[in-house]
Amino acid sequence: MITKEQFKLLKELSEISAPSGFEKTIQDFIVREIQDYVDEITVDAIGNLYALKRATDTTSPIKVMTAAHM
Repeated sequence: MITKEQFKLLKELSEISAPSGFEKTIQDFIVREIQDYVDEITVDAIGNLYALKRATDTTSPIKVMTAAHM
């Protein structure tokens, strides 16, 4: 079941106008939403956004990567 907070976030995301090549608005929104949960945020020259969350258990061999399109 989706919470009211999750619904609000999805609604805000779906209402952002960000056609291909003009994703800065949604990029800024995503940065604001994730900045408290990640260790690093980087945006490259062509607008790709990278977020890094370092592991708390550095002895674990498990690594996870998630990719998505804005």
